[in-house]
Amino acid sequence: MQLTASLTAVSALLFVLVNQINVFAIPTGHQNLYNRETSNDTNGTPLISRILFECVDTPPPPIRTPIISLPNEDPRDFTDQSYAGLVTLGNRRNNFRMIIDTGSAHFWLLTGFQGTHNGIGPGSLGTFQLSNLPFSILYRDRSQAIGKVGVDRLTIGRASVEEGLVGVAEIVHGFVTTTKADRILGLASSRQSTMRQHTVVETLFARRAIPAMATGVKLSRLADRTSGEVSLGASKFDPRSQVASSNTRADGLWGIRVAGLTVNNQRIPIASAILDTGAQVIPAPPNAGGQFNLAKQGSIVRPQDDGTSLAIIP
Repeated sequence: MQLTASLTAVSALLFVLVNQINVFAIPTGHQNLYNRETSNDTNGTPLISRILFECVDTPPPPIRTPIISLPNEDPRDFTDQSYAGLVTLGNRRNNFRMIIDTGSAHFWLLTGFQGTHNGIGPGSLGTFQLSNLPFSILYRDRSQAIGKVGVDRLTIGRASVEEGLVGVAEIVHGFVTTTKADRILGLASSRQSTMRQHTVVETLFARRAIPAMATGVKLSRLADRTSGEVSLGASKFDPRSQVASSNTRADGLWGIRVAGLTVNNQRIPIASAILDTGAQVIPAPPNAGGQFNLAKQGSIVRPQDDGTSLAIIP
């Protein structure tokens, strides 16, 4: 998740600017998780000793579940800032509205119930177990979540698995304190995880709840109420808009090559982009970002405390 201007990456640039309702699918790697025992561990301390699954000849169907654009404070503001889908935890089937974030690998909630947000804990989920395993997540905008890793029954769409991992945040700072969602479901690979545990997608694949290590996202849109969807285990492309690109990142994020970007007949020097559905802005290097703002007349540029600048397009 990249929430403020950055000097190091272009976040979802083509995906957001060109077509908000395209679908992309990402092979998440780690194929050797399938059909073997595995462990979730940090510093050699196992949280779950093994992943169990039923051996079947027919692969399971992919999981497809709807997502929506979260409404803004101003009902006249139709800017798409966050996309959320439902995840169910526990034997009591408590539902949580999670930000769908391809720019991070962490699945976490708040501890207990806070304000209008659902939280997680022994009092809310009868089967929930909290370990002593700590985690700390620091996002690029300096937002932070600190807590411990827990275990419970995880349900997404039609599929349920036992002993799903979830972070339980006791301390939060920054943007993550203001979002209307119950918090975040990261869909990057575990190379990005500071929990050093299997991600939700990796766990579903290892348990044979999905047929492949692939993630697809169709973004919803507030302005015309276009529906959105997350596909786990398979792609679901519109062949009329499909564009193929191998992943350009080796750090667990999803990167694509950019052949070219033109604004008002002015070419912007961008060669790559990160697909990040959790970002509320489009971070860009100063050269590319500056030229984009000049080409797009009416941009409002605001200096930031970290030395970068934030451009707002009215």
